Amino acid sequence: MIKKIISFLLICLTTWLSVSLTVSACRWLERVTYIHSMNRAQQAYFFENGSFAKSLRELDLPEKTSSFTYKTVPTSKGVFNYATYLGNNKMCRSKCVLGVPNFQEDRCGNNYFICFQQEEICDNYNHVGVVYLRKLQNSTIITEQIICKSNPEINSSPVWQNGGYVCGLNSELVK
Repeated sequence: MIKKIISFLLICLTTWLSVSLTVSACRWLERVTYIHSMNRAQQAYFFENGSFAKSLRELDLPEKTSSFTYKTVPTSKGVFNYATYLGNNKMCRSKCVLGVPNFQEDRCGNNYFICFQQEEICDNYNHVGVVYLRKLQNSTIITEQIICKSNPEINSSPVWQNGGYVCGLNSELVK
């Protein structure tokens, strides 16, 4: 009976640790996921209305979560979607560096079932999404989107180049 109780408590503890670590490690993905949702909502809005939405309210999306504020800014060639971290401009997460391996990495880069030692990883990147129109050779108009990240000191916005937006100098495309 004691073995069953200890086994049960151990299972509860390892499950709680695994969930806690996954949540803290995945928290940094919120802004990229939300910007992607904003981009998709803008694409749908364009196909329904023939123009991009001027505000997140028009898309029925909140302008703020517990960690970020979001805004959409229309331009002559498309719409920019921004995420701004609410805090000290330092978005950190814990990553396990020593523990019982899980042998399969999750989408947040964790591959430990139980973690004994963590290190702090700070992600200070700015993220911006852009949705824009592209005219194909057969005159069909489609929408395209990109998401770029850059260091906060640089704050490089995407630039228009060869008929579409590309990530600006010192920034990179988020895949």
